[in-house]
Amino acid sequence: MSLKVEIVENQNETTDIRGLLPLFNLLSNCILEEGYRPPSISKHVALTDYGEKWKNIILKEFRDVTIDEICFAFLILCFHKDALINAKRTNLPKILEILEMDISERKIIFPWIYGMDLYLKFNTKFHSDNEELNYTETNLLLDNTPAGVFQVNNLVVGPFGFLESLENRIHHSSLYAPLSYCSDPTCNSLHVVTFKSGNNIVRNLVDFLQEKMKDYEGPQNEDLVLQIETKRDLIDWHEDFHLEDIIWLLANAFTDDELRILLNELFTKHSKSIRRLLPMTEKYKDKWRMASEEIVEGLMKNECLQIILLLTDEEIVESLENLIQNGGINIPITETRDSFPRRGPYGWLKMTLECSHLGIRSMPTIHGQAIGFTRLRNLIEELYAEERSKLEWKLRHSKGTTFLEKLNKYLLDKDPKVIVNELLLDTREHIQGCFAYLKYGYFFFPENELEDERIIKKILWKLGFNQESFPLTQSTFWERYSKFKSVVTEITSRDEDDKEIIRSEAVNFFVSLEEILENSLSFVSWMLLSDHFIETRFSYNFDKGLDFLAKTLNGRPFGANEVLTLDQNGKNTLFPLITGFGILANMCEEHITKSDDYKRNEEQMPHFNESTNLVNFPFKHKLLLLDVSVTEVTNIISILKKVTRNLEMNQVSNIRNRIKHKHNGSNFPSIEELENCCKAIETTVRTLEDQGLYPSVVNYRGEMSDQYHRNTIKYVDYKGTEINVIDSAQLTPFGMPEYEPILILVPAIKINSTTENLRFRVKETSKYLEMWKGHPQKG
Repeated sequence: MSLKVEIVENQNETTDIRGLLPLFNLLSNCILEEGYRPPSISKHVALTDYGEKWKNIILKEFRDVTIDEICFAFLILCFHKDALINAKRTNLPKILEILEMDISERKIIFPWIYGMDLYLKFNTKFHSDNEELNYTETNLLLDNTPAGVFQVNNLVVGPFGFLESLENRIHHSSLYAPLSYCSDPTCNSLHVVTFKSGNNIVRNLVDFLQEKMKDYEGPQNEDLVLQIETKRDLIDWHEDFHLEDIIWLLANAFTDDELRILLNELFTKHSKSIRRLLPMTEKYKDKWRMASEEIVEGLMKNECLQIILLLTDEEIVESLENLIQNGGINIPITETRDSFPRRGPYGWLKMTLECSHLGIRSMPTIHGQAIGFTRLRNLIEELYAEERSKLEWKLRHSKGTTFLEKLNKYLLDKDPKVIVNELLLDTREHIQGCFAYLKYGYFFFPENELEDERIIKKILWKLGFNQESFPLTQSTFWERYSKFKSVVTEITSRDEDDKEIIRSEAVNFFVSLEEILENSLSFVSWMLLSDHFIETRFSYNFDKGLDFLAKTLNGRPFGANEVLTLDQNGKNTLFPLITGFGILANMCEEHITKSDDYKRNEEQMPHFNESTNLVNFPFKHKLLLLDVSVTEVTNIISILKKVTRNLEMNQVSNIRNRIKHKHNGSNFPSIEELENCCKAIETTVRTLEDQGLYPSVVNYRGEMSDQYHRNTIKYVDYKGTEINVIDSAQLTPFGMPEYEPILILVPAIKINSTTENLRFRVKETSKYLEMWKGHPQKG
């Protein structure tokens, strides 16, 4: 393969450096090994007169310096008052080919700065305050780590050397990575760690030239500086759907396996394009002749990423969203993946990418709340630009004296789902225009009501509206409860046919009840007996909660010399679950008598704890239980005991077993027993839900604020019930999540005797969560 790096010919050849910009940008932020000596590149580098002048100065100042070393230094610097290298006469493809060997032998290192690899290694080998590494430390950190992947214009550097992409992108190589958290537990900021090259003649030449050029010639040539700045014209500064973040998203939001799945899909659809762009060197040419499945199977994550980037953003996103929609890549409905940790976002709105089960979207980090309606209005105006009269007719009932007033009033009054359905899904042409406006993604024309609902959610998600998502566990439970209660109350005879009807409804109902009780007991145990300030960071995962439950309650005594046994894989029956609530209540009472044993040491306290009276830090113990008010903890313990008592008194576990056994007809539960059982279950589950002792997921609906910044935040649960959360309007730097789109709220517990509810983030089990395991913010 021959690399084709564009050279702009509309300027004087000695002052046009844009043809060298991709290599200049990549080499200026690479790590060179100790004593690095560049290969023979000088015969492929054409110097300008200005470059010749500085070459002669160097030859006088440095003994034993080679022309190859001077040329390499010039590639890193590129210019000052004038261009050092004649881009038009320089054989850039040949230089790239020569440098590939040094990259493969790690003489030139582009660090892999994504994911957890460096984060875990840094926090194992270095102190968190060590934010500038010398070369020895840099080498220790980067040893046996993958080669990094970066791209400038169409040039992609990575484990396969330099490759040419079909898409121009700007993703500079980097001498730093976000790896360090400071020792202050209230600080959630991720600090960057800087890497350093070894001592070598090339770096010495660069330092010498930068100092002397500034001393002798003053500042850099502004026209040449402008050429560097205009490289970002590839991405419009004001574009609000750009994918500048795509490399960060692919590397930070998808696992090794998921990138292999994506690459395999891309090979299936674009095999010829990919194979044409792969390096056909002796080292690789046989590999690329293999079947795509065989190629992909043996690739590392960085290798997959570099090959994926050879294709266009449109091709990548379409295939990725197709996989997500059809289950090839699984993203739970409450999960939103993002590109963090990353460098600063780009554009006037500071855009970053997010990915959910509905696909990829570009979102601003400033003015984010307004972007949805702003884009929706703009989309409608574009679609109806040639059909103004049609839109005016549709808006005829909206209030307003002008067309724009009516449109804006319509947008404010109507649910966005209704707006999309009425104005965007009304014709095939409008849907097609909507897809074109959204630019990137896997889109389809809906053919039934279910597909209508899905495409509406997808369009709104991409425009910037968060879509409500709830796990199905609770709604499924209440549906099954309703059916079970219905047959219990309606069937008065107890012949075998009637018993069989009750049995058929009971099977699924009691399975759902087990799931509800298991989720509740896991959550309450985890919530009360964990250190959320230091360890959990107020993030709850259902599977981790179940694991915590088994480790915490297993082996606890009850009854006549019995011990509790719970399965951490979720195969728990009613009896141990019902018993577990009472045992947890007893454990809580025991811990309260030993509260001094769980006091937090000074190192785990925030910096402001004894330095100001402005804020009262509420989490002074390692167990949340011990920092809850006496009234609240008494109420919670009472509820836990009632769960066990009510369900035992009404023989819930026993009744389930008696219904199940067909050959025990004479012992089938009576109508009264079944009705009491239903009442006890309903009362218990509603109490757990209402108090927040079941991990109910709620979705953000909006908020109101007065001139004093007293806020009321509105959430909605799976039933559609709105929940008003009154913010404390006080400073609460305790590490709790902000009022995010999806949360678990606990009405039974207020923080610091304020109106502020205890709350947790939801982290559903996924490959993404597993990839970030151990990270303070994402794991």
